[in-house]
Amino acid sequence: EGRGTSNRARQAAFLHASRAHARVFCAKDLVCEAKEGKERNQGTQVARQKMDRSHSELVKDWKAWLGAWVESEFESVLPSTSASAVESTSETLLGTNWETDDKSVGVAPRRLSAGPHTHLVVLVNGLLGNSSNWECFISNLEADGRTGHFLLHPSQTNNMFGTYEGIDVCGQRLVEEIQEVVAENPGLQHISLVGHSMGGLLARWAVGKLYDAKKRTVAGLQPAHFMTLATPHLGCSGESAQPNHVPFIAWTPEPLGKYLEKAAVPFAGLFLKRTGEHFFLKDGLPLEQAVQNVDAGPLLFRMCHDCTEAPYLSALRAFHTRTCYANVSGDYLVAWANSAICHPSVLKTLEGLQKTEGGCRFIVSDDGLAAATDRCLQLDDELVSPSRTESLMLRNLNSMPWRRVHVDFKETVVPLLAHNHIQVTRRWLNWEGEEFVKEVVKHILELEESWKVSSGDST
Repeated sequence: EGRGTSNRARQAAFLHASRAHARVFCAKDLVCEAKEGKERNQGTQVARQKMDRSHSELVKDWKAWLGAWVESEFESVLPSTSASAVESTSETLLGTNWETDDKSVGVAPRRLSAGPHTHLVVLVNGLLGNSSNWECFISNLEADGRTGHFLLHPSQTNNMFGTYEGIDVCGQRLVEEIQEVVAENPGLQHISLVGHSMGGLLARWAVGKLYDAKKRTVAGLQPAHFMTLATPHLGCSGESAQPNHVPFIAWTPEPLGKYLEKAAVPFAGLFLKRTGEHFFLKDGLPLEQAVQNVDAGPLLFRMCHDCTEAPYLSALRAFHTRTCYANVSGDYLVAWANSAICHPSVLKTLEGLQKTEGGCRFIVSDDGLAAATDRCLQLDDELVSPSRTESLMLRNLNSMPWRRVHVDFKETVVPLLAHNHIQVTRRWLNWEGEEFVKEVVKHILELEESWKVSSGDST
């Protein structure tokens, strides 16, 4: 019995020792694999598992993964790559310096002269963007000598995967950011906002929360100009017949197109998370019930009303001018009617869409300066169906004047990148859109001069 017990003890000890040796050898194998550059695969898996982390943590993961990839892929070219060199190379490939602090990401706020700065211009990026997306806009505004009173502030708070957290969450960050900027610059008197894509929706949400109905001010400042570039004002729909349809779904041939229509909503919720639900109006009550109970309806539907939570429409109406820039073709994300805040049948009635004589080659139609202040789009009653929330959203947004500028990038090398050409999101890729950006800068200055003349303001 004693010998049997001893044998069992030795067997157990040997088993434990074997497992320990196995763990050691596994660890050695992992070290070898890491040295061979295979750790980048692990880095990718880790990054995918941490999609729910905060933006600053995701930035660290992605920089680590990309650094490992650079080191492994270019080992033969850079045999003695230092950690700082790898980090520098990864940042170059990413196109911007990603810091761990969200507020330091991208482009810093700009004062275009020594002062005084009386006009705050907030630039709001879209989905998966950051403040560096506005570099082309800012450099062109800097090149003009009439912008010395501007304080340009490219929003710093909604970056990359942080934009997945919902329009209200991102909008609240923007609200707090604007309040902070205003508090730090007591000489400010006026405020304007420019939003690209989802950034236009964030701007609409923020001004609704910052609006003081008694004083008719936004963040304590006089609202001046509100501008959007390729913004899905009506949200998104998988149905190709709707003004807020997603173009790339409509472009997909049958039968795949029908499957994409059905899969659009669940896929948007899966990949874009809460922001995807907001885009497709799947938060809150079902659409058919939202008509009777606005306060419980989807967020984008509420943002087309003055509801209990915020006077969204009144805040938008308080701006001296409103301008929307819309892609006629080539925008695979936002339909022409959606960004132009029009019914598709209204756009069909436009005569020919001839290019502006002597103007920017990408602008095919411009309602003109007066439309930004004193011309409302009249929708026929038959186009506004009480059973369609999109129709009601259109009617409410058109209860105030909008200047509509229709843009077509079909002459560019890659016209299907129109959604980013309109902002020049990345200069190395969307460089052809800079001609259009210069025209937008002219529009901003024209609106500013017109406003000063009408209000008798010399600042």
